[in-house]
Amino acid sequence: MTINILIYRGKHGDQYWLVDTPPRLAAAKHVLFQQLDQSLCYEDDVPADQLTAARAGDPYAIRDILDDHNGYEYEEWDIESVESIEVIPTPLPTRPPPATASIPSRPDLRSFDIYQRAAYGTATYPPEQAIWYPTLGLGEAGEVANQVKKIYRDDGGVLTEERKARIKKELGDVLWYMAAIATDIGVSLTDIAADNLAKLYARKDRGTICGAGDER
Repeated sequence: MTINILIYRGKHGDQYWLVDTPPRLAAAKHVLFQQLDQSLCYEDDVPADQLTAARAGDPYAIRDILDDHNGYEYEEWDIESVESIEVIPTPLPTRPPPATASIPSRPDLRSFDIYQRAAYGTATYPPEQAIWYPTLGLGEAGEVANQVKKIYRDDGGVLTEERKARIKKELGDVLWYMAAIATDIGVSLTDIAADNLAKLYARKDRGTICGAGDER
């Protein structure tokens, strides 16, 4: 399975935006334009009326400016198809199979970084609200719990496909807020996931997977 990603490479470092639909592509270009405009990339060589229109959000002016300046002064971007996070077509087991050895201390989880960068391209909250705004969004975890509650309240204790789809959607919202917080504090989901797995399997090896305390 592949997804389309707008990839920017330049003075600001590599960045990624998910552009699997025309609206997301337009939104990603808008964010990229704003970023480069704030760095004064277009101040001297773009007609004033075109620049004014782009700053007002005109998608055609933004498109034309980006297209005309792609590759200018080491600023370049392209749309590429990349492998998405692997989708497992079979049902997940209820628990991992027995294992005698630990997982690698730093498992390869780079797909998390692709998601994190693409997800942040859809963030609309202002920079001064970084960290706290997406943290408040973790209240979406309550929506996950609410959907699980409805399995027993409304669905007779049976996990229906409709309920599963709703839980999946709410989990996606939680994941977005987690990714945004991670980006705001300057860490990657890859590091978070890898460190968490390493911690859990180290506890399993020591026989301390059950119990209390973060340092067990």
